[in-house]
Order: sequence, then C-alpha cells, then structure tokens
Amino acid sequence: MTDELAHQIVEIAVAARAIEAPDIDIAGNTDSAGTDSYNEDLSRRRAEIVRVRLIAAGVATESIHATWYAASNPRVPTPPDGHQPLNRRDEVTIR
Repeated sequence: MTDELAHQIVEIAVAARAIEAPDIDIAGNTDSAGTDSYNEDLSRRRAEIVRVRLIAAGVATESIHATWYAASNPRVPTPPDGHQPLNRRDEVTIR
C-alpha cells in the first residue's frame, strides 16, 4: 500500500465519521491478467484491506460492506489476459 493510498483511506474514514449513520460500499476490482481464481482472491483481498483500514481509523464495522468483482467490472476495456492498471482498484462509496 502506498502512502498516498493510506492517506486516501484516512480521508475516507474522516468523511464517513462525519455522517451520522454512514453506509459504505467497498468494491475490489482487478484487471483481466491472471486466472479467474487468482483475480477473485486478489479483488477480495483488496476490498478487505480497505475495510480493515477503515475500521482501524474509527469507522463502525457494521457500516461497511465489501464486495469483489475480480475482472468483471473494468473501468476501461481490455483484451482477455490484458494488463490495465486503471482496472486494478478499489472503489469506495459513502451514502
């Protein structure tokens, strides 16, 4: 995890704590490089890392819902087995 990403997670936690009853969705994603099984596990681990960090930053566990999509939810189209850094991401939505 980069320092920039760690800082973004802290900013997300601050925003979430400012809401009386936040509803937070975390979506883990990968690019299409690698096997389906590997990408499923990787996207789960990505979402879980953000979830754990948000909890450590003071966000209530019950406010956070993590899901993972492997390579099925690309930000930009890529060919099968394609490397695309923009698709390797977590998306966090606060309502």
